[in-house]
Amino acid sequence: MCGILGVFKNNYIDSLDVVMTMLDKIKHRGPDHQGIVFFNTKNKNYNTLKVLDRNIKINKNNFDLALGHVRLSIIDLSQMGNQPMQSIDGKTWIVYNGEIFNYIELRELLEKRGYKFISNSDTEVIINSYKEFGQNCVENFRGFFVFCIYDMERNLLFLARDRLGKKPLKYYWDREIFCFTSEIKSLLDLPWISKSINFEAIDQFLSLRYILPPNTIIKQIKKLPAGCTLSLSLNDPIKEPIINKYWTPKFQPKTEILYDEALIKSEQLLTESINIRLRADVPVGFFISGGLDSSLLLSLIKNNKHTIKTFTVGFTESNYDERYFANLLVKKFKTDHTEIIMDFDLKNEIEKIVWHYDEPFGDPSAIPSYYLCKAASEHLKVMISGDGGDELFAGYKRYYIHSRNNMILNKISNYSNIFKCLSQKMPFNWNKKAGWGKILRIFESLSGDLIHTYPLRFAGFSPRMRMNLYDNPDFLIRDSIWNNDILKILKDTEAKESMEKLMALDQITFLPEYILVKTDLASMSNSLEIRNPYLDHYFVDWINCLPLHFKKRKKLLRDIAKNKLPIEILSRKKAGFNPPIGRWLRVELRNYLDNYIFDNKTILNLFNKKALNEIINLHLSHNTNLGEPIWLLLVLSIWFELHKVKI
Repeated sequence: MCGILGVFKNNYIDSLDVVMTMLDKIKHRGPDHQGIVFFNTKNKNYNTLKVLDRNIKINKNNFDLALGHVRLSIIDLSQMGNQPMQSIDGKTWIVYNGEIFNYIELRELLEKRGYKFISNSDTEVIINSYKEFGQNCVENFRGFFVFCIYDMERNLLFLARDRLGKKPLKYYWDREIFCFTSEIKSLLDLPWISKSINFEAIDQFLSLRYILPPNTIIKQIKKLPAGCTLSLSLNDPIKEPIINKYWTPKFQPKTEILYDEALIKSEQLLTESINIRLRADVPVGFFISGGLDSSLLLSLIKNNKHTIKTFTVGFTESNYDERYFANLLVKKFKTDHTEIIMDFDLKNEIEKIVWHYDEPFGDPSAIPSYYLCKAASEHLKVMISGDGGDELFAGYKRYYIHSRNNMILNKISNYSNIFKCLSQKMPFNWNKKAGWGKILRIFESLSGDLIHTYPLRFAGFSPRMRMNLYDNPDFLIRDSIWNNDILKILKDTEAKESMEKLMALDQITFLPEYILVKTDLASMSNSLEIRNPYLDHYFVDWINCLPLHFKKRKKLLRDIAKNKLPIEILSRKKAGFNPPIGRWLRVELRNYLDNYIFDNKTILNLFNKKALNEIINLHLSHNTNLGEPIWLLLVLSIWFELHKVKI
């Protein structure tokens, strides 16, 4: 787990300081080593900087490409695993962030084909896989990754992001210049990039609480979607980079199999996924919440030579405490356990957390996730987590609500306009836990088709709230633009049933850009790697093609877990990881609303001040809990301020 970056400038890089500043912005991702290599792509010269010193002078007109890397050492801890790394013949270079868990098997295959290795790292396996298989090498990798390979013979940059989007990659291209990085903050201060706001992305953020690829909050910066590669010829850099989709979730053809046989094979694949993810040259620990997903992973470990280390979060507020259920697992599996008691220091940390989350990010559980990773990183470098179970096994309530609504709409489609009118006349309330808020969401859900109602289950702002809020003409009709992206995904998916269509959509958008972004940035801001056994692509491909009724309400997982887990965990209802954001905004973070929202010119230029006042005053008066939409506004405001973004 590391951070990577690159800069290509056709008229030459004239300052080491530009690249050093980019590297500084992501150094938290890799504290163990930093490296930069400069290239002249026209005459194939290069210069590796052994010591990173801003005072080093580079000759102008000498170099037009730089690759940079910060390393968190996990496999092959020696200096032979440092990056940027070159192939033995010196013709191929790589910067890479991630883990290829089948690197041992791939190395054996490549050695049989005559390839030599001078390290024990998975990085060198990627280089030689590229030399053997070309750009199709990504199909052989089992794990998570982003990397950039510089092929000196072809004068080509080849970038790739893993299938499910565990690792992020942002980039900028403008004919003569191409830059990429693990985190957008590395690009924001580059002199050739404008900080122009992407209004479509802001509308997505307020609607979905995250931003759909390829958009980012900045108009000129894109993110490479999950399961994609990007190639750019440096012989002709004015040609737009070629993006290729090499993987997407497949739900057809359905596997014809008896349930008991599916149960056995699913357990075998998940067990294999867990145990291959224990490969590391440092100890590996487990996050356990006492929920089904993480608990089952712990129960499937085989032949582990060491006592398993486990970590659980406990809150000073008992409503959000998971220690009771976690301790049931500790007793059963006799783990070396650490309880992390959280007492949030919000006033001193909130800006730091928003900065680390790179783009505006709308999930308040990012806060406890950050603190959990911060505490765990004091003990270990690598942790196992249960992310992905809900997206694979229909664990979200919204899947069932949408299925029900689809059935209703098929019968009363002529009445959708009535529900739309009713929703527009209801009280201005979007608290999904309050009576009026629940009714409003039901009416909104019955007033349109799947594409328009999909965001409503987790939207921070209702459509009416957004329309009242927008004071800038650039926002007009924005949602119809990005809704087309969602519509295309729903049309292209092979899934037949409406519930599986939503599961496919979540695996392509919500999982990589919301769930896994939260995991990556919370962990890497604290120099911690998190591994997700449910997201092994062999396991994902297998589960997706099983009949839907095998998976509903996590039936398959629950049956695997029978006789392995305490009954209290098997019968436990799904619990969230959400902090009391509504109360925080009324108490601990109250002053932030004045300092960051009402004193922020960018926010006031974007949004209608009267609508802002109405939303915030409704919340502060305790008439309703609008903590979620206000949190989105606060995060956006802090992000603009930290990165000096103005309109």
